[in-house]
Amino acid sequence: MPRKARSSLESASARLRLPFKANKKPYWERLGPGLSLGYRRNDHAGSWSIRAADGAGGEWLKRIGTADDYEAANGKDVLSYEQAVAEARRLYRGKDDTEHDPTKPVSLDEALTRYEADLKARSARTSNALLARHHLTPSLLSKPLALITAEELKHWRDRLVAKGLAPSSVNRVRNNVRAAMELSAPSRSHVWKTGLETLPNATRARKLIFGDDVIRALVAESYRRDSALGLLCDVLATTGMRPIQAQRLRVEDLIVGDKPRLMVSKTAKGGGRNRAEKKLQRYPVPITSALCAKLKQASKGRADDAPLLLQVDGRPWSEINPHADYRQPFIEIVKAVGLEPGTTAYLFRHSSISRMLMRGLHTKLVADLHDTSEQMIRQHYGKFIVEHSDEIARAALLHDEPVANVVLTSGRLTHG
Repeated sequence: MPRKARSSLESASARLRLPFKANKKPYWERLGPGLSLGYRRNDHAGSWSIRAADGAGGEWLKRIGTADDYEAANGKDVLSYEQAVAEARRLYRGKDDTEHDPTKPVSLDEALTRYEADLKARSARTSNALLARHHLTPSLLSKPLALITAEELKHWRDRLVAKGLAPSSVNRVRNNVRAAMELSAPSRSHVWKTGLETLPNATRARKLIFGDDVIRALVAESYRRDSALGLLCDVLATTGMRPIQAQRLRVEDLIVGDKPRLMVSKTAKGGGRNRAEKKLQRYPVPITSALCAKLKQASKGRADDAPLLLQVDGRPWSEINPHADYRQPFIEIVKAVGLEPGTTAYLFRHSSISRMLMRGLHTKLVADLHDTSEQMIRQHYGKFIVEHSDEIARAALLHDEPVANVVLTSGRLTHG
């Protein structure tokens, strides 16, 4: 068997005989399909780099250490040829190998796969992982987490803004990307925190707020097109709960009587690892007698633990992607009522919150009824709090009114 040719990068003496390149580009040696090791000849010690295919026709490069040209290799920042080859292969190993050896590095793509599995295990929305994947570039997805820098993440985040994505939407996507990275590489938390810093000024006042007449028109149009969708919209309009909360309602959550109400599960937004436990908590939300009668009739004959709201064909509304089942019909309903394209079913929630604030309900009560915090209410709906507070304050002002024959006598006001 012929002996393998000796590499010109293998020894320090061989590397130092290499001529300097005018453009200072590295000398590259192919280690395998899609992977090369590079050596940059410098005036001082040279440096090792890795060049790897990204799976989408492009490639990424990364410096991995200093060559042992003038000092002994330590396996960390100063690497021998053998150590550089091992490190390059370690960083480029595929996700199939990672499955069998959890100590091997994972790519961002694999981290999202793990994140999706974790969401599913916690009965959380796997669409969060899909949303993150949709906005990531092939180059970033294929890159090992160990090689992703804070600067790269900042650049990716800022490009989402440049493409027209709203700051609030960018923050939602980066939250999911960061969660996936934290799950697979918590030791690099400082990188994820720096590179995926929250964008400021993303919590703007809500625009999806409409008067009662518009809300009634939307509910009526929903019933006209699809009785099941009409009932879902009726629940959303009456209670202001999130769509995912309505879709999780069970028959036993409907409480009938003189004061009908729904027992609503908390979404545990921001709940982290204890999200599943928080979803078991229920809080009461009042509903009208008319809506109670409709829900009672619709759920007649179903078991207590069966879904309260079903689609017209009898299937449950999706909890994994709560908007998927009614997105297109709702677009047509919005158009029929004359609202702007892009208006979503969240308008029921925003309109409910603003309606309660304008009618004088305390901010804490409004927050409790909508499964949120006073802080979030003040951030998003502060305008309505100010308007209502202004009306109350003006009613309590001391107004100048003419008073006849008032005389100040010995420090007292007397009427003449």
